This record gives sequence, C-alpha cells and structure tokens, in this order.
Amino acid sequence: RMRQVAKPDEQLLEKLNIDTRYVYVKSPASRECSECFPETYVDEWGTRFRKSGYYYEPIEFPLQKANLAQIRAYQVPDPHLPERFRGLEEEVLYLHEKTKYAIVAGFTRPLFEQAWFLRGFEQFLQDIVLDFEIAEALLEKVLEFNIQVSSHFLKLAGKYIDIALIVSDFGTQDGM
Repeated sequence: RMRQVAKPDEQLLEKLNIDTRYVYVKSPASRECSECFPETYVDEWGTRFRKSGYYYEPIEFPLQKANLAQIRAYQVPDPHLPERFRGLEEEVLYLHEKTKYAIVAGFTRPLFEQAWFLRGFEQFLQDIVLDFEIAEALLEKVLEFNIQVSSHFLKLAGKYIDIALIVSDFGTQDGM
C-alpha cells in the first residue's frame, strides 16, 4: 500500500526520547524506494489511487456499483501472504531483546476507510442509511480480513508485543 507514511529516523526518535517502536504488517504492493511513486496505482483490493499534492486519493472504487450478491462474492486479498509478514519475527525479536522500547503492533486496516475505499465515500454513506445490509456485508469482509491478519501476526510475534494499534476514522474535525 503506497500511503506515503513516514518512518521516523532512529536518531530522531532517540533525540526526542520516544519510548515506542512500531512494527507493521507489510503490503504486498509496498515500495522500497522513495522514487517509486507513480501518478496512479491500484492497490491489492482493486481501488485506484491518484497522487494529489503530497497524498494519494482514491479515485476508482471496485464495488461502487455492486449489489449485495456481488459484494458477498468479492474476494478480499489473501491475508496470509508471506510478504505481509516478511522480516516481522526478526524485527520484533531484535526490538524485544536489544532495546528498551515498547513494541507497538500495527496490523489492521481501518474498517470504515477500507469499506469506503471499495464502495466510494458517498455511496458507502448512502449504504449505511439506505441499505445497511450492503454496508454490513462490506464491513464484515474487511473485519474478517483484519481478524485473519491479526491472528497470523500475533502467532508470529504476539508474545513480544506491548501495544496493539487498531485504527479507524469515525470522526470529523468537530465530532463523530
């Protein structure tokens, strides 16, 4: 997933006395170099993103016009791909044995955000109000994916994790 999330430099974290270190599930489509940011790309879920200033915004939604049967038949990405967990055990073990930092695990996709990335923001909000069965089916798919990824992550490195980071965006600038 090319979301351009910055990974702070270790020297900066130490200078600021940051006492946590984050480990994340990797995306099979993640890029390893800073020059690898095309104008558009399609993520593993089928959503097309376009670079807009400093960020990528979703512009095409694979399930925007799907009915309930099509949503139920939609195949989510494989949550157990080895690429997602590449180097995870080694990274967590190193942090546990060689550092004093609390280890924060990030292994889930935001439910609300991933659902509207598949359906489109306006359409997903309409689904919540007008056809909740569609919204619920979509959220269940994302939740099941998250459960599978989380379970795999925790089997590999759970005994060393101090904090589990579960995020989603349910608010606006001034409230829920």
